Amino acid sequence: MGDTMSFAHGGAARLVAGVVALIVFSFSASAQSYNQFVGFGDSTVDSGWWKAALPGNATQNPNKDPLIANSIAQGGTGAPVGAGYLMNSQLLASYFGLSAVPANQPGGSNYAISGALDAAVAGNGNAGNANPNPSLPSTVQQIANYLVSVGGHANPNALYYVSSGGNDLKVAPIGQTLAEYLTGQATLLANAIASLQAAGAKYTVVADSHG
Repeated sequence: MGDTMSFAHGGAARLVAGVVALIVFSFSASAQSYNQFVGFGDSTVDSGWWKAALPGNATQNPNKDPLIANSIAQGGTGAPVGAGYLMNSQLLASYFGLSAVPANQPGGSNYAISGALDAAVAGNGNAGNANPNPSLPSTVQQIANYLVSVGGHANPNALYYVSSGGNDLKVAPIGQTLAEYLTGQATLLANAIASLQAAGAKYTVVADSHG
């Protein structure tokens, strides 16, 4: 197993979380260098996946798609923050001289997508995202997609960052209590992180999005 560190942040306090991350890693920066940043999760870490997804109904939401497209047309990056601002994933990556380019853009390695759930929900049309597009992967699926892309061998010198869980509060399926549902989702995500580490990942930050 690799080294896993956890710190708390609120969903809205992205910049604060970034600063906390920098402080956490400042103690080991001189001893450990990373050659890649790899991100997984939801809007708390998404650095602009939507920009490369549009045009083309990225969410299949007639109300949201035009808003995203209009934001990008006005200089937005497709990330959940306005033009000129950075996500915590970008701040953390830049601290080590790395980038957090979305995985659907050239050279990108940040698989996070706004709206992602921890894992696909069978009782919700097997959707992996709070948006009604079945092709949008959950965080568990993002990790699986990354492992497929590297032939099952995770980069041992990469810094992995996982931030997910907030969207699951919105979609608990009928027939389960919220506690039962969240426990199941958290277990699936924990198993996916374990598979990532078993594949060779050594340095993983798991953000507590419910802090």
